[in-house]
Amino acid sequence: MPTLSPYKSLLFGLDGIYREVWPASSARRMRLKSQSRRRHTYLARLVGGGASATVRALLYPSVCGDSSSPPSPIAIVGGASKRAEACGRDMAGRYDGGNPFEEEEDVNPFSEQTRGKAGGQSNYGGGGAFYMPNPRNVAPSSNSRLSPLPPEPADFSATVDIPLESSKDLKKREKELQAREAELNKREKELKRREEAAARAGIVIEEKNWPPFLPLIHHDIANEIPTHLQRMQYFAFASFLGLVFCLFWNVIAVTSAWIKGEGVKIWLLAIIYFISGVPGAYVLWYRPLYNAMRTDSALKFGLFFLLYLFHIVFVVFAAVAPPAVFEGKSLAGILPAIDLISVNALVGIFYFIGFGLFALESLLSIWVIQQVYMYFRGSGKAAEMKRDATRGAMRAAF
Repeated sequence: MPTLSPYKSLLFGLDGIYREVWPASSARRMRLKSQSRRRHTYLARLVGGGASATVRALLYPSVCGDSSSPPSPIAIVGGASKRAEACGRDMAGRYDGGNPFEEEEDVNPFSEQTRGKAGGQSNYGGGGAFYMPNPRNVAPSSNSRLSPLPPEPADFSATVDIPLESSKDLKKREKELQAREAELNKREKELKRREEAAARAGIVIEEKNWPPFLPLIHHDIANEIPTHLQRMQYFAFASFLGLVFCLFWNVIAVTSAWIKGEGVKIWLLAIIYFISGVPGAYVLWYRPLYNAMRTDSALKFGLFFLLYLFHIVFVVFAAVAPPAVFEGKSLAGILPAIDLISVNALVGIFYFIGFGLFALESLLSIWVIQQVYMYFRGSGKAAEMKRDATRGAMRAAF
């Protein structure tokens, strides 16, 4: 059996496919014939070379004039002629070169819905066997893209009306601003006048700044006390803070004694000492000394000496805490500490600590009054105070 070349085998396969669709109806046969030709022509073009045009002519002789029956590939291959090549070139010229397997406008070439109108008319132009749509007879798509609108020239001549204030409104506002400025200047002058009058009268406007977390009093040694007196004033302030701590610890010690069964009376007295002693010490002796250091006033120094002596007597008495005048155990002194150490060691220790604090406060207070008195005598304030006292007594007598 002779062996066929791959080229002839391809022709035999295509011939069998073509003969299977030949018995169909005339309308459908023509449509399928046209579709099959397009596909075969595309496959033949894939073979390439000069044989492509010849294959088209051999497969489809109807294009060159004979369409009565299917061609015989074996006979045609055996006698290929110049007519076949010319006809194949003519077919290649009429072929649009597109992909025949690509769907055009969502049309399935194997579907029954692609038949033409009644009477065998088609929506496509007479392109022979190549199923080429005629763009002249096809209606434009309804959703075709619209042409862009022509550009409009920019109108730079348009103006925007912005209401501007008239000259009268500007003058009115200027007058208002000048009136406000004059009023502010007047208020500033009035404040300055009041400050000067208060300074001449000895009235000092003080801002509360101590303690920092809860300002209650005005206290500024660094800026208001002369440099050579600041050390002395700091020691006096330490004496005041020492008294505050002594009275606070006294409350703690007496509270412990009350819990151990010593009675509520001593606890109430300890609370009274603390509530009255802290503000009393600030008003009676610390504030006069502060003002005396700041203004260098002899009378304020004298007031400080008088009231500070009472402070020293109290702290010395609290350090001893005899049961003569006050309830003996209402102050954390040495005598109640000795009595309570045998009953309750913890309470006795608290009272001994209170005794030590009162003793230190007594020593510090004695040193402060000594230093202040030395400055008072050395600066001549004592003689000045005597002269002032004598002058005052003579005025009272006359």
